Amino acid sequence: MKILQTIALLITGLAFVGVIYYLGQMQIRFSAVDNCLTAGKAQFVRDGQTLTGPDGYWFQFCMKEKGLK
Repeated sequence: MKILQTIALLITGLAFVGVIYYLGQMQIRFSAVDNCLTAGKAQFVRDGQTLTGPDGYWFQFCMKEKGLK
């Protein structure tokens, strides 16, 4: 009976480590995408107003460098 408890505890521990690893990887990926969105902004003037919008080239470059696209 003690062997079954040990095996169940081991499986639970491995599942917990797997979930923590998966969530960590998702956090890293989301952080990288956020950083690329920040880095990929450009300012431009339209109708006398200074606007900030996406710069597709730098966003794509950043995503490629991070290995996400």
